[in-house]
Amino acid sequence: LDPTKLYKVEELGQKALEYSPTRPQIYYEIGYADLYLYQWMTEQGNSAKAQEYKDKMVANFQQAIDLNNDVMESYINMIMVLLVSDQTDKIQEYFDAMDRVNIDYKAEASLLRLVNSAIHGKDYNWSLKFYTWLVEISPNNPDYYVGRALSYANLGQDDLAIAEAEKVKSFGDVYIAQAEAFIDRVKSGYYKNQQ
Repeated sequence: LDPTKLYKVEELGQKALEYSPTRPQIYYEIGYADLYLYQWMTEQGNSAKAQEYKDKMVANFQQAIDLNNDVMESYINMIMVLLVSDQTDKIQEYFDAMDRVNIDYKAEASLLRLVNSAIHGKDYNWSLKFYTWLVEISPNNPDYYVGRALSYANLGQDDLAIAEAEKVKSFGDVYIAQAEAFIDRVKSGYYKNQQ
């Protein structure tokens, strides 16, 4: 990671905003640079500077939402960065806001982006919720049941993880063997040791 390139994003972003202050994509780019700087400062042990970038990140993504509050992409970006920056307590308010303006965020592509962020942020409560929505909209995709089983396992809910793995077996062939191996790992306490 070369932080000087990230600092350059802020500089170029501010220049771009002079020409196009209502373009949300500029705020996204600055916000993502702030996210990476937050993560880098956290790794460096500079908690004060990390907090500064964390606050700026949220402000930039919020600005994108404020410019036009019926653009799903702005909310999805905000939720993704909240998932990977230990701010999951703020997520529900953005889903509620999308509900208020009738944004249908339960689209497969959006949910896959969110579930990846939840897993990266090790928030298995949210990954479970996203996988549950994915199962509802695409019940014939075994990967979503697998994801839900893994979420349960990482939450220490072994019985539910095993029950979900039993559903995976119904997809046949290779899924039967994978589900059995997963069930054995759950029973052995493998996922409890990962927590």
